[in-house]
Amino acid sequence: MLLAVDRGNTLDKCVVFNNGEIIAHFTEINRRFNKLICDVSEIIRRFNPTECGCIISSVGDKDGEKEFADNLKPFGKVLTVSADMPLPFYNGYKSQSLGADRIAAVAGAEKLYQSNVLVIDAGTCITFDYLGTDKKYSGGSISPGFGIKYKALHNFTANLPLLDIMDYVDLCGDTTEKSIASGVINGTLAEIEQTIKNYQLRFDNLKTVITGGDCKFIAGKLSENLDIEVEENLVFWGLKNIYEFNEQKKS
Repeated sequence: MLLAVDRGNTLDKCVVFNNGEIIAHFTEINRRFNKLICDVSEIIRRFNPTECGCIISSVGDKDGEKEFADNLKPFGKVLTVSADMPLPFYNGYKSQSLGADRIAAVAGAEKLYQSNVLVIDAGTCITFDYLGTDKKYSGGSISPGFGIKYKALHNFTANLPLLDIMDYVDLCGDTTEKSIASGVINGTLAEIEQTIKNYQLRFDNLKTVITGGDCKFIAGKLSENLDIEVEENLVFWGLKNIYEFNEQKKS
């Protein structure tokens, strides 16, 4: 059994793998990990596995990351994802600041696809990452997500309201609220669509996969001819891939 935990900027998410299948999925607001631990404990008691491992991807603070890992230690060995650990792909990134969430998403693509892959992770930030068929990760880009853009417009202007609208896509807004929504939503969708097209021009036989909290919304609004696959559990499959790769390196 394997616990795979993805600690994002807003939510803590965890899946439980048993015999290669996802048997449970939990989501909690950041720092409510005591509730997450209780949920996981119940699953483990129910299945009573002979062996259990844990792997964590975290973009949070180091102190919180250590505290969370310490809470998982009673379940089994805990592995924390970092850029300097053995990975199932060649890391061509030029700095050690590559986020654990991006590492896990790319590892998921390496596990699930046998082609050039563009990975789009649509969460608090929207990240684009490219993995070639030679298993070389070349890097990508980071862009603000919908929520960050809404907050920026509110925080850095005198009169614009704070919105969280996600169901408005008209191009021409006839109120301030609709104008903000149009700019944020249509601008973000246009950015994503053009970025995909740019990658398609550069790399042959490109597979595009999108994951993250806003993945279904985005995939449903983009042009159908872009041929995008939605894989909500990509990061978790990547965490499983990294854990198994490190276990194999030891044997």
